[in-house]
Amino acid sequence: MIFTCLFTFFGKPSTTARVDKIEANSAAAAAGFQVGDIVTDIDGNAIGSFSDMQRIVSIHAGDQLNFTVKRGESTVQLRGTPELRR
Repeated sequence: MIFTCLFTFFGKPSTTARVDKIEANSAAAAAGFQVGDIVTDIDGNAIGSFSDMQRIVSIHAGDQLNFTVKRGESTVQLRGTPELRR
């Protein structure tokens, strides 16, 4: 009941799918991502949180994906292939 009240008044907590860091020679760097980009869509799937992005990217490691990114006031289209990491 406490959580119901909290979520009713404050919403469900979520983390924005924002790029905070890009490693040199990574798939993100090759695709053209920049620090501060916010991923809003991957292959037609709306991204509402970092966990949404993480789930889709992890399922499609090795597959080329189309990303829609909010960069400042602009919307940018990027193509990238997530790497499988162990």
